[in-house]
Amino acid sequence: MSYQLSPEEMDIAAQLTAYFTPPVEGFPTIEEADPDGRVLELAIAQLVPQQQEQMRAAFARAAGQPIATYLASLRETNPVEYEFLRVIFVGRYLTCRPVWKVLGYPGRVPTPIDESEVAYFLRDNLLDGPRRRGSVYRQVPAEHGATSPTSAEWA
Repeated sequence: MSYQLSPEEMDIAAQLTAYFTPPVEGFPTIEEADPDGRVLELAIAQLVPQQQEQMRAAFARAAGQPIATYLASLRETNPVEYEFLRVIFVGRYLTCRPVWKVLGYPGRVPTPIDESEVAYFLRDNLLDGPRRRGSVYRQVPAEHGATSPTSAEWA
């Protein structure tokens, strides 16, 4: 990640998430879903540097004022930035595993290609390179939390 969030930025991020994903009965709050801010930091790490700076600038502009006031003004004056923040912070919430559990989402699960999809993936020789290269799967050591099947089990 390009930068570590300051305590002030973490506080503003929590306020932004709470604004965009207000508490709903039966769902975890952001404090419960991402208590240490790791999901937020992972999300920000995926942004290109220009977007990270856009995020940092938004935090600076939001500092010292109520989040609702800041966002109401931002929605009127800069709807693109408002949407940028909304996508990041709703996405942050929906990426937290405690929220997945409530929604019944198991996470990304390896799924073999269905026979009806084969033609799509073979069009224009799309898979020729990977087929020539062969399998690149390698088992993750159990001490690192490996729980997935081996490539032989997927075949």
